[in-house]
Amino acid sequence: MSELQLLLEKINSKPKLENLENSPEPSAELLNLMTRVENRQWLAEEIPATKERLKEQLNDLKFIVHALKCDQCLTEFQLDVERYLGSHSGMWYLDLTNEVEFDDDEEFWENVPEYYKSMPQAKDYHIGNYWSGMSDDTIRFIKDRLTWAQKTMRQDVRVIRKYLRALKNWDLKTDLPPDSYLFYIWGAVTE
Repeated sequence: MSELQLLLEKINSKPKLENLENSPEPSAELLNLMTRVENRQWLAEEIPATKERLKEQLNDLKFIVHALKCDQCLTEFQLDVERYLGSHSGMWYLDLTNEVEFDDDEEFWENVPEYYKSMPQAKDYHIGNYWSGMSDDTIRFIKDRLTWAQKTMRQDVRVIRKYLRALKNWDLKTDLPPDSYLFYIWGAVTE
């Protein structure tokens, strides 16, 4: 019975916690291991997400190639741009709802990233509307925007592919290359 009593005392006794302020710092090897584990977890999520972004861009490019040749798509885009400022098409490059208010604001366009400065501006076209009727210039605007978006998305595809290669070749120790996709999106890299 004394053995059982000793065992119960050990179980019930609370261990003394040492002062945590004086605990030793983790070793460099442990910190490296923790960093690699965190990087591996991040990489396991980032590679599939990047592949999905690439797939979306390639699908958008296929659609643009189709839309540039399809009279039905161009007519639908024309109706959307002339009636709803392009907000119903779901194509970010045809949505003029936020652009129209900044057409003549030079200060706004000075602060816009280079990415958008080459974009065809709606103010340079005669866009039709309910009152003046449809305009062939709207179709020209849509084709110009589609062509611009196509060029822009091709650049994005190149950057995403480069980023994906960097992810697949990453040693999990060093930082990602500075020309990674994230830096491109944040504007740190211009191509």
